[in-house]
Amino acid sequence: YDPTSPAASPPAPAASTPRSAAWRAWRDGAAQHPSPNAGVIEAAFAGALGLRLGGTLAYAGQVEHRPQLGTGRAPGPDDVARAIRLARVISLATAVLAMVRR
Repeated sequence: YDPTSPAASPPAPAASTPRSAAWRAWRDGAAQHPSPNAGVIEAAFAGALGLRLGGTLAYAGQVEHRPQLGTGRAPGPDDVARAIRLARVISLATAVLAMVRR
């Protein structure tokens, strides 16, 4: 992954858990993910939401074993709304920063 890319900064400031959890998950897990782009975001979100993402999964009938990102609990149905809220806050903050930098 490219730590200088815009997606490389974890969403810690908007998180409902301590910032350090998002930073730690980003630092420890992003490079382990097979996608240099998705790994950064998934790791940071896992930490920010206090979740553990990854593990064994299946895409189009192909089983994959992905590294676990974050050290929190396994996600549940209620975490979908939390993740959406976090994504919206990050999107808004990114838009504001983009406008300020003009």
